[in-house]
Amino acid sequence: MPPVTFHWYEGRREGKLLRPPQELLQRVLASGVKEISSSGCIMVGDKGLLYSPSDYGGDWRLIPQELQAEANKVPESLPRNKDGGDTGMKAELVMAIRENKPEIAMSNFDYAGPLTEFILLGNVAIKAGTKLQWDGENFKVTNNSEANRYLRREYRKGWEI
Repeated sequence: MPPVTFHWYEGRREGKLLRPPQELLQRVLASGVKEISSSGCIMVGDKGLLYSPSDYGGDWRLIPQELQAEANKVPESLPRNKDGGDTGMKAELVMAIRENKPEIAMSNFDYAGPLTEFILLGNVAIKAGTKLQWDGENFKVTNNSEANRYLRREYRKGWEI
């Protein structure tokens, strides 16, 4: 996969709320969003923004809105959670384990593992207090050796992996 630029804003540092740049928030508000939620996601692409006001991505808005009509033309290519929500996701996982078919679960570890790694890097960047360059193949931060200490832990005797 080609490299991407990713900015993570979350939590507080020295009592100050970490927020995306005001210009980016203004673009979301100008689209008709009445209020920026205290949690959620803004993805910036070449043609526009993808905004979700929730942690779990249940509600997405393309900005500018004209992009939504174009997105609606793309056929669904992945199966959907037939029972919906959290209960359906757990049922899929149990079925995948029982039948030894990981592909049944849409929370499949083949992509959930790398996605979790990617998202948790945001926490490492906040803890390190700086921009990080990531080498996923070698599982290390390349521009801040001190940040690498947040990637692994030393286990108590008897609890080693």
